[in-house]
Amino acid sequence: MAALVRRHRPTPDLIGLPAERCVFVDDHAQKLPPAAELGVTTVHAQVRTRL
Repeated sequence: MAALVRRHRPTPDLIGLPAERCVFVDDHAQKLPPAAELGVTTVHAQVRTRL
């Protein structure tokens, strides 16, 4: 989404939805708290690699 709107971190109002209807997914856990503080549901994406 950030790439589509050419913003570093889009805000819920940017996409026209209330924060409660948004989900923020990132593989860096430190980026999740600001979204959660806005009322956005957050998901920490963790990639598993097969060896």
